[in-house]
Amino acid sequence: AKAFAQQMGWPVLADPQSGVSSDWSHYDLWLQQPKLASQLDECDLVLQFGSRIISKRLNQWINKQVSQSQQGRDVQYW
Repeated sequence: AKAFAQQMGWPVLADPQSGVSSDWSHYDLWLQQPKLASQLDECDLVLQFGSRIISKRLNQWINKQVSQSQQGRDVQYW
């Protein structure tokens, strides 16, 4: 998943239990800052690999993206 994301130029928001490191490993702090979180809100696609996500903030952010998609914003969740 990490190699795929790097090839596509996409950020990797890896769950702490995944053992995957990335430049975005502190995404939890980003999601607490509205100005920084707004950059993540521009995504058009969310791909989830692996098992359940344990990060509460990341789950909330994903649910917000999916909710916006259902309200007319074109965000795809896979």
